Amino acid sequence: MTLQNENKTKSHAVDREIPTEPDTTGENAAQFLFHILNQDSPLKIVDVGANPVNEPPYAAMLKDGRCEVYGFEPHPAAYDQLIAEKGPNEHYFNLAVGDGTQQQLYIIKPSGLTSTVPLEPKGFHYLGHWLGALDNITTVPVDTVRLDDVDELPDIDVLKIDIQGGEKLVFENARKKLANAAVVITEVRHSQLYKDEPMFGGLDLELRAQGLIFHKFMDNKPVVLNSSQFERLKVGGNRNQLVDGDAAYICNLLDPDSLSTAQIKSLAMAGHDIVRSYDLVARCLDLLVARDEVGETAPAQYVDHLPQHFRRDV
Repeated sequence: MTLQNENKTKSHAVDREIPTEPDTTGENAAQFLFHILNQDSPLKIVDVGANPVNEPPYAAMLKDGRCEVYGFEPHPAAYDQLIAEKGPNEHYFNLAVGDGTQQQLYIIKPSGLTSTVPLEPKGFHYLGHWLGALDNITTVPVDTVRLDDVDELPDIDVLKIDIQGGEKLVFENARKKLANAAVVITEVRHSQLYKDEPMFGGLDLELRAQGLIFHKFMDNKPVVLNSSQFERLKVGGNRNQLVDGDAAYICNLLDPDSLSTAQIKSLAMAGHDIVRSYDLVARCLDLLVARDEVGETAPAQYVDHLPQHFRRDV
């Protein structure tokens, strides 16, 4: 399937000098890593649900020219904002992603709740939050696309997805594109907000079936449940109900021999810039040392470039 997008600009990796001195802020760590891995092209990131309500985890990479983003966003206003603000390494499609069938798009205020899956009112009433969303919904039919059918997409290094309940359907229809992915960052739900959504457990099973392993929670959003005593309970000590959050899955380091060198290099880059998992990067560099892809001092040099509070003097 060939799609039209509004950015045909060819991207190029940014040419820089190799940093020779560690720096206490850690600003040179990513640049050092980029050069020792001989990354002559940016990481390919697919962002499904690219609504710019929050800064994406790859923002620093994008600003520095070390990644290229292919974003999908069906919400008209959000898509228009993306187009208005995009840079040379950004390509956006005003499309919903799913299984290739026509579905209903539930356009909701706030726009971050927009989904092809209808809301579950019981979930909102249980939490006692965002109840106004239940009265601010319009629906329009949309044709969805399967990621596996989109010819413009390169092999995916990193998939970031946040589409409010439709993530599993996307994964099931992106098995070819995800076959060599290094990282998947997905929103996972802990307290139901959408009808019949698969929740964290359902997404975990699907991603593990595709050969990925859970690495870490990027964040989790807890709330204070509404009750007659809501005003009397201090928020800081009573956020107990987890609602959702972002989880990072990585290619299967339990079996590193099954991974290509390109995957391990992509995992190292994404591990530093996006996942912020510096121990993971060091592990990747060890594997690359064993494959004679980097010098044997590379892991130690990388750690030398991290901020002091991430290092121990031994």
